[in-house]
Amino acid sequence: MVFSALLRFIFGFGLLSLALSQSNAGGAATTPNLPWVLTFGRPSNYDSYWNFDTSSIPADPIHPFRRVENGLEINVFRGPVDGGTQQMIQIHVESSSSNHDVFWQVYNGGSIVTRYSAIQHRPQTTELQSNVQGTFAMIPYQPGTRITLYWRLKDGGL
Repeated sequence: MVFSALLRFIFGFGLLSLALSQSNAGGAATTPNLPWVLTFGRPSNYDSYWNFDTSSIPADPIHPFRRVENGLEINVFRGPVDGGTQQMIQIHVESSSSNHDVFWQVYNGGSIVTRYSAIQHRPQTTELQSNVQGTFAMIPYQPGTRITLYWRLKDGGL
């Protein structure tokens, strides 16, 4: 199960990276910055959290920073997008059971990080939902930034 999840993660990242690396081919480099959605304090409707410093994230999708807990798997690594001109922190969250969905947010300090699902695409909501297929999110890489992922599991997945 862990091996198949890792293969799914690597394959998914490979396709995403290829698409993103071609997203601005021939054009001027796009540099996403790190905007925040204003909100304060720890979210109250999440069961668990995990935080890390972006400087500790490896630039290697084959050996990501990995966390496995009861109900979910998180893989985090740094990788280039936009033709290799922009480093992004890539976050992949998936449920370990088809009976659960994972609802999650990315925070820095007291603010929600605005995530990107493509080089110039910000999501319409502040919360992401993942099932056993997993969901990617990206944030622009800034060394020394402390990021916290908050999540909760909900019964009744796909």
